[in-house]
Amino acid sequence: MARLAGAFAMWAPDLPGFGRTSLVRTPQQLYDYADAMEAWARHRDLGPAVLVGHSFGGMVAIDWAARYPDRVAALGILAPVAVPHGYRVPPAFARPGISRLLLTLVSLPYIRERFFRYVVSDVMAVPADERAAYAWSMRRCRALIGLHDFYAFPDLRSTLAAIRCPARLGWGLHDQVLPVADADVLEDAMPDLQVVRWPCGHSVLAERPDDGDSFIRQVALAAATR
Repeated sequence: MARLAGAFAMWAPDLPGFGRTSLVRTPQQLYDYADAMEAWARHRDLGPAVLVGHSFGGMVAIDWAARYPDRVAALGILAPVAVPHGYRVPPAFARPGISRLLLTLVSLPYIRERFFRYVVSDVMAVPADERAAYAWSMRRCRALIGLHDFYAFPDLRSTLAAIRCPARLGWGLHDQVLPVADADVLEDAMPDLQVVRWPCGHSVLAERPDDGDSFIRQVALAAATR
């Protein structure tokens, strides 16, 4: 955000149960998150905006753009989760004690490094302090604790196909979290979707920040020239 602040007015809201945002009520469905973001945007009287979402945020962005088309001028999605196959994590992870333990373990130095190697393909491309911050931020994901239905993610191909604003998809060729082959399926679902792939892992914003910045600029340009 600091690098792009001179080019755009930018917002980075925390989803309910993440970061500094508490769970006012327990979101059980994808729609709860998109509705929460719509309420947030309406409260701030935001006009049509460029919407960029990564991973789980990408899935929320797709649903938000489809159901509130007047709110979104252009859509950028980076390796969106649970598309196109639907997804459910092992039920044990939804047990509060186990999920709290796993989120705590991620912040320990050795496990933190192993976790980060799963998220990015080139660990040394990310400064050590940013790797630590990435892992510590996982402990702020309160929505991941004990929510069984939270993990039942739908197949959003038909939702993506209904979007009419310019859309751009980015994916890491070495993504271990979500298969890059999903990008091909999404491209088939939305023929006008622009797709770019990078030689990196799941988090292009951490591993290749210049490419991430360029991606956001291209999405914004598509909105401006619409």
